[in-house]
Amino acid sequence: PNSDVLTITAQIFPLLGFFIFLDGLQSVCAGALRGCGRQLTGVIFVFLSYYGLGMTIGLPLALATDLHVIGLWVGLLIGVSLICPAYIAVLARQDWRGQARQAQRRVRAASEKQLRYDTDCEEERQQGEDDQLANETTGLLTDRNHRPYEQNQESSPEKQQQHRRYPSNPAYTTADQLVPIRTPSEIPSSLSNAATRRIIYIRLATGIAVIGIFSIGLIIRLTINSNNDQPPSPGGNSSWSNVTY
Repeated sequence: PNSDVLTITAQIFPLLGFFIFLDGLQSVCAGALRGCGRQLTGVIFVFLSYYGLGMTIGLPLALATDLHVIGLWVGLLIGVSLICPAYIAVLARQDWRGQARQAQRRVRAASEKQLRYDTDCEEERQQGEDDQLANETTGLLTDRNHRPYEQNQESSPEKQQQHRRYPSNPAYTTADQLVPIRTPSEIPSSLSNAATRRIIYIRLATGIAVIGIFSIGLIIRLTINSNNDQPPSPGGNSSWSNVTY
């Protein structure tokens, strides 16, 4: 492979590592904002950070300086470095209890809509059975005239089932399955403290694992560079063996 390509790739990898880490963080925050129904906020942040700032810095560095493709990644890294704190600041000020209450209202509305749909379907099915029974009773289904029978078949429950509207959310959650929202005073202090400690331990373990992986990669990189910088031994198969003293 071309040595220039290998050199550029080795220079980009550290930037790419930081970019992937921050991009994963902003993806999680963007998903949380979308779940809160604040898609417009995410669009504004992405436009300003990536296109308004990241590309504005990256393209001049890539085209007008000697950094080239490294300059482009520097611009993208600056953009994602700014969008992450913005996302975290917005989510930290989010009213999560209000979001939970709003989600419960949506579930109740979906449950009521599903109940109305089931009721309408049952009424249509019962009406179809009543119409068919009435037609049979009045003697409209005769061997001499099949036209009424065909019309009745069009209004049968099987035909009506094909034209029924589908519910807005087939896999809906009923209102009986909702978890009640508890205020901080209703949560036992021991349970709250245990949950807080558990979250802290998980965060610490994750941070230690990330730092450990990064340190191992850095040590391997420094070891490889130090081995490459050392001259070959005089006894090896190299030009040093031909040197006369």
